[in-house]
Amino acid sequence: MWIVVLPGVNPLSVNLYKEAKKRDINIAALSQKADNIDTRFCDKHIVVNAWTLKLCVEAIFEAKIRPLLAVIPINETYSHIAESISYKLCSTHRIFNSKPLTDSIIKNKLRNKIESNDYFPSWQKVSIDKFRVTIEQALNQFASVVVKPIHGCLSIGTTVVRSSQDLDRASNNLISGIRTLKNYIISPEVYKNNDTNSHFILEEYIDSKEYVIDGIISLGNVVFASFCEKSDRSQIYNEDRCYFTPCDLSKEIQLSAYTFIHKLAQTYPTLVSGFHAEFRIKDNKVKFIDIGLRVGGSGLSDLIYFYSTGNSIFGFWINSILGNKLKPNNSKEPCFTMLYLGQVRAGGIVTKLRSTKHDAIAAFGKIMFEHKFCNIGDKLSGLPNYSGHPSATIIKLNKQNQSRASINKLLLLCEKHLNPIYQ
Repeated sequence: MWIVVLPGVNPLSVNLYKEAKKRDINIAALSQKADNIDTRFCDKHIVVNAWTLKLCVEAIFEAKIRPLLAVIPINETYSHIAESISYKLCSTHRIFNSKPLTDSIIKNKLRNKIESNDYFPSWQKVSIDKFRVTIEQALNQFASVVVKPIHGCLSIGTTVVRSSQDLDRASNNLISGIRTLKNYIISPEVYKNNDTNSHFILEEYIDSKEYVIDGIISLGNVVFASFCEKSDRSQIYNEDRCYFTPCDLSKEIQLSAYTFIHKLAQTYPTLVSGFHAEFRIKDNKVKFIDIGLRVGGSGLSDLIYFYSTGNSIFGFWINSILGNKLKPNNSKEPCFTMLYLGQVRAGGIVTKLRSTKHDAIAAFGKIMFEHKFCNIGDKLSGLPNYSGHPSATIIKLNKQNQSRASINKLLLLCEKHLNPIYQ
C-alpha cells in the first residue's frame, strides 16, 4: 500500500514516515527536480518537471504506486493538484477538500454551513478601488482591522490597521503580497474565476492572545485534538516567533473550540484530514481567524505535540485512513514544549547559521528537533514579501522549568542566540 506525499518529504514530516512504516505502508515523495527532498523519509522519490495533472498522474502510474491509499499535500498550497491526482487515480480516501484551504472568503463562509456567526470576527470582501474609504469607515466601528489577500499564506500581504496613518503601508503590503503569493500558490486553478487581484478581505482585528487547535477529523468526527498557544508576533517585523504547549485555556474555551471543529467535521462527512485552526478570544468567546485542513507548519505541529505528549497527529491520520481507531495516550502529564521559529526580521544575505548548542538554552531544556530552511549565501526578505522562516527548533523543557515563566525566558534566549546573522 502507498501514500503519495507532495511536494515531497523532509524532516518536519518524519513521523508521517515512521507511522506509515509501523503499518506496512510505503511513502512516495512527489516533487520537482529543484525541490530539496530528504530521501530518508520516503520509499520512492518521483520527479515531475511541472505541477500539471497529466505529468503527475503519468509519473505515479509509471512508478507503479499501487494500491494507492491517499494523496497528502504537506503544504496546503498544493491542495488543488493533490485533489485532482486523488480523483484521477481513484485513491481509496479523499483526505482533504481544497476549497476551504486557500480562499479566505470560502473559509469565512463556513459560518453559514456551520450555522453560527459567533465563531468568526466580522469581515467583508472589498474592492481594492475602495481601499481607503472602506477601511476608514470600518475604523469608526472597530478599534483595529486586518487587511489580507483573498488567497494567502504565511501572513504575506497582511497588515493590522489601527489608524489612517497605517493605510499607505497596508496598501503597499497588500499589492506586493498578492504578487509574491503567485509564487507560493502553484495551482493555476486558484487564480481562475475569482477576484484575487482586484479584491481583498477586511476583517475585525481581535487584540488578544492567539491559540491553535490541531488534530484529525474523520468521517464527521474529531478523532484527535490538542491545543497550543502562540507568543505575540515580533512588534517591528510582525513575524511568528513561538508556539508552546500545554497552554492555560479554560475547559469552557477548549470545549467551545472543540465543538466548532466537530461541526466542521460534520460539514464534510466524507473527509479524513488533518486540521489546523487559529483563534483568539473576545468577550470569553472563541473567534477563529484561520482554518486549514492540514497539519500545521508542514509537520511542525505534529512534532511539538509528539514531544509534549507522545501523540502523533500523523499516526491518527494514517489510522483514520485505514479505518482503525486509536485512542490518545493520556497516561502522563504533557511536558512544556516550545517551537521557536527563526526570524528573518529585516533580512539580507545569510552570512552565518547559528548553532543551537548554547549553554544558556541547554539549562532550560533539551533540543528535540532542529532544522535549517536556508543556507549561507541565501537572500531572505521580511514581510510583506516574506521568504519564510530560516529555521525551526523544538525544545522540551526540564522538570524544574515546567512553567509559562520559563517559556518566556527561553523565548528571549532563542531570539538572542538562534537567529541567523545577515549582511
